[in-house]
Amino acid sequence: LSLIRQESAFDHDIVSHANARGLMQLLPQTARALGKIKSNNDLFKPEINIKLGSKYLNELMNKFDGNLIYTLSAYNAGPTKTRSWIRDIFDETDPLKLIEEIPYKETRMYVKLIYRNLYFYQFLYQKRRTPQSLEKSFILTKNVKN
Repeated sequence: LSLIRQESAFDHDIVSHANARGLMQLLPQTARALGKIKSNNDLFKPEINIKLGSKYLNELMNKFDGNLIYTLSAYNAGPTKTRSWIRDIFDETDPLKLIEEIPYKETRMYVKLIYRNLYFYQFLYQKRRTPQSLEKSFILTKNVKN
C-alpha cells in the first residue's frame, strides 16, 4: 500500500513521464520480463499490475538481502544504480543516515515518503500507537556491498 500510494496515489490509469503504467508504475519492458502481458494496456488492470509489481518488489527484496532501503531505491532508480551506490557511496548502517546518503534527491524523497506512508498504514491497520513499529520496518540485517 505504501509503495502504491507513492507511485500512483491509487490511480490505476496513470502513466508517468518515463512511460511507467498503473498502480505500481511498471515499465512495459520490466513487466514483460516478469510475466506475459498481451499489451501495455494490461498494466492498467489492477490485478495484473499488482501481481507483476509485487513480483518485482519481491525480486528486489531478494536481490538486496531484505534491505528495504536498498530495495526501494532500486525500485525507483533501478537496481544497477543502487548497486553502484552500495559499492561507491553508502557507508552507513543507521537507516536514517543511510537514507540521507542516497545521491538522487528524487529517490531519497521517494524512500522517505514510502516510510512515512508505511508508518501511517501500520498505525491505521495494526492500531499501533508508537513509532516503535517503524523501527522493525527498517530492515538492515545485512550490509550488501556487491
